[in-house]
Order: sequence, then C-alpha cells, then structure tokens
Amino acid sequence: NSFQPMLYDAWNACDLLFSMEEDKVDYYQSLTSAAVAFVHVAIDRQMEKGSFFVSRERKSRHVVVYGDNNANGPVTIFGVLRGIGWPARTVCIPPGKVSDLQRLFGVSIVSPLEKLPQYVFLGVLGRSLVHLYPTRWIGSARQVISCAVVGTPCIGTYWSHTQRRLFPQLSVNPWDVVAMRNLIARLSEDIKFYSEIVDYAIDRLDFYNLENTIGRFVNAVVPYVVEDSHG
Repeated sequence: NSFQPMLYDAWNACDLLFSMEEDKVDYYQSLTSAAVAFVHVAIDRQMEKGSFFVSRERKSRHVVVYGDNNANGPVTIFGVLRGIGWPARTVCIPPGKVSDLQRLFGVSIVSPLEKLPQYVFLGVLGRSLVHLYPTRWIGSARQVISCAVVGTPCIGTYWSHTQRRLFPQLSVNPWDVVAMRNLIARLSEDIKFYSEIVDYAIDRLDFYNLENTIGRFVNAVVPYVVEDSHG
C-alpha cells in the first residue's frame, strides 16, 4: 500500500522538501503543497580529486554486482553476462544467493566479497572494465557517480537523470539486454569511444561536489529563511 496519509500530512506541513533525483521534483511537487528542490548527496573532495581513478589498462573484463542493487535484483546483470561470457564479482550478496545465481545463469564468480567500506568498494569497482546498473529504482544513483570517479563506464537506465548527465551514450531501457551487450562489446573493442565516455563523465563530476551541492541547498532554503526573518 503506497498511500500513507501520515506521510502526505507530514509533507504538507513542510515549507520545503528535497529530492535526490532531479527528474522527480515535478512528481513530488504534484503530491504536496510544499516547495520541492533538487539536492543530491555530495561526493567528498577525495573522490573529486581523482585519487580513485583507475586507467583502462589496469581494468579487467568482469562486472561488479553489488547486492540487490536494483528492483529486478542482480538477475538482469547475470542475464546480460551469460550472453557474453563475462564473469561477475559479487559484493554484499549472501553466499547462498551467489550459488543460486551461478547455478541458474552459468556465470563465473570472481572472488565474492562481503559488504565493503566506500573507499574500498571504489577500489574494487575501478578494476572492472564496464559497470552495469539497469535499475528500476532510481534513488541516489550513487553507483553511477562512483563509476565516474573511478573511470569505469556505467551502462544504466535512461530513467535516471544522473545516468543521463554523466553517461548519456550508455543510457538504456533497463529491460534491453541486447543494447547492454552491444554497448559492452563496443566499449571493449573501441578504445577511443571508451576514453570519450570516461572523459565526458569526469568533466561533469563537479556538479556533485560539495561546493555546488551546498550552493543548491542554500539557494533552495534562503527564501524561507528570509521570509521567517521578516515574519
């Protein structure tokens, strides 16, 4: 039951709501009388400086699958990998489920890992040649941003504004496994295309840095602070 009166009452009691996904601002605005603004979770300066970038030469042909990282679970990614023969490296997926996925899809598993701290996960993600994020649940799209940080192209859903901002040429229908396989093949074979994709994403990472995030937050909040000070 998605209709929760207490939640909508709380929204309407607010002056301002924040959405982590830019595309959802108008949607939330239609559900509440409060103003709605876009403010994403900022990346830290260490991530912005390029400390976690991994060159293409140091990456290998596998895909990191982080837990149930989308509404259709990891099965879509395993379905894509089965068609191209690439292995998966699972992170934060219970051993029993890993065994089931391996048995059902015939995909090799490379050194499965437990839940990892953020910086350690970036190191793992950076070693994969390509990342897949065909999620139907958008949320903060943190994995898409992490891919830009480590220089790994992310093939993800075109529903995500973050995906379209950082990796527009890799934005796909999350059900289109053929398109995903074709993009993996092109990224594997076309070094120039690969570099263009990575450079494009890195050039736009500053949108998510701390300074710009604070700026969007302040611009959204100031009118209400000024109004209260005069009230």
